[in-house]
Amino acid sequence: MAVRALLSGLLVSLGALLVLLSFTIAYCYMTGQSSPLLPEIGEELDLLSMIEAQAPGLELSRYVAGDVRVLVNAGLLALGLLIIQGIGYVLMSLGGRGLASRS
Repeated sequence: MAVRALLSGLLVSLGALLVLLSFTIAYCYMTGQSSPLLPEIGEELDLLSMIEAQAPGLELSRYVAGDVRVLVNAGLLALGLLIIQGIGYVLMSLGGRGLASRS
């Protein structure tokens, strides 16, 4: 039982850490400030170029340019942070269930 409680507490802590990390990334990107815990976020985060580097056949630059590129990058960042938060909330839920069923 002690191992189950320990694992449940670990899941809750890890989930909370992921949620806080995603909020920290969003804050640092929106304000342009850096955090000592995170790598340096440049002035412009270009997620489309990172995707093109991983899959060279896509050629996204041909379809997305200018102001639309900024909006697509912001949308991709928001989607990534939403996925990280979702994983964090699921981990906290699973850990909370494990702690609640123990008592």
